[in-house]
Amino acid sequence: MRSEIDIETVALELYELEVTPPRDDFELEVKRTVQTARSDEVGQVKRARELYRKFGIDPTRVRPSSEALLRRLKKSEPFPRINSLVDVANAMSVQLQVPVGLYDLAKVKGDELVIRLGAEGEKYAGIGKEMVSVAGRICVVDLLPARPRRRHRPDGGAHRGFRPRPCPHDPMTASEQVLCVLSEDIFPDGAWHGFVSQGLERYQAVIREHHFFKPRAEVEDDPSYQQVIPYVVFRHDDRYFLTHRLRASSERRLRKQYSLGIGGHINPGDLDAGDPILDGLKREWEEEVVYEGRFDARLIGFLNEDSAPVSKVHLGVVFLVDGDTPNIQIRETDKLAGELLTLEEMRMFYLSMESWSQIVYDRLVASDGRGTAGE
Repeated sequence: MRSEIDIETVALELYELEVTPPRDDFELEVKRTVQTARSDEVGQVKRARELYRKFGIDPTRVRPSSEALLRRLKKSEPFPRINSLVDVANAMSVQLQVPVGLYDLAKVKGDELVIRLGAEGEKYAGIGKEMVSVAGRICVVDLLPARPRRRHRPDGGAHRGFRPRPCPHDPMTASEQVLCVLSEDIFPDGAWHGFVSQGLERYQAVIREHHFFKPRAEVEDDPSYQQVIPYVVFRHDDRYFLTHRLRASSERRLRKQYSLGIGGHINPGDLDAGDPILDGLKREWEEEVVYEGRFDARLIGFLNEDSAPVSKVHLGVVFLVDGDTPNIQIRETDKLAGELLTLEEMRMFYLSMESWSQIVYDRLVASDGRGTAGE
């Protein structure tokens, strides 16, 4: 996110979200928001108004979206329920009295969004309205020239009904073949959630005896298949290798996130030695890091996280490598950074870890203190 005007913004990148129709369990928060609005216990309206005036916009003629929604609730109009994500954004906007915008990164062209004043002729299609001009108004755009009816939304406009869809897993080609198993084979009694360290032989046997390859594009959104991902956790003494994806990474949904594991899909060329799990593991490890010490990968568990569409179609096979040297380095330093940290030292990065790493981290902390999960 880059700003070409003097404005303070807070940007959050959210990944692996399952956007659903309005949820019943959010109704209590909706009622609290409405009550807060009608009792004037919200943030100061003048902040958004001052922002508009700073750029020559009369906020009594063109209302900030946060104030427009507040006025609607004060007139006893209903809180607009759009979907699970927009409802949260709208509640925040009302209570804090700041405009909140939501943008689907899968539809953004280029690597950044730019905050600027709209140019003459720039418009967007309003919900239930004619084309809305953003000329001279604060807006967020991608790097393409302005085009009517797409993406140019003044000050967020979350309450106007923007409906994001979950971002795809990561860039891929339709021809890439990935190793899969049927979900009903790996989960005959129904899928479990989290980390398991029991019955590992059965899961390994299913993968070795019943795996097959399919085009990644065909299985990326189909939960009847599980794409098998070897996931290596490296430890030296009491320190673990924590990586951090940088902006140059091609995996947009993982950018800026931290990971305790190194892993990736298994492709047909990985089976040179005949073991679909270990062969894929070694290839991915060698692509990501430079390490010349002892490499004995020990299986410590399987990982399944089904709270989002992306993670529902991937099964993690978690290995622990106890290295005999701390000399480990990232190969592609423009895309990835990494360092050895104790579990206590990396606690500060927990909320920025991708979901699999959070599960593994919790497991390691809950074990005997040295992260000997599965032993």
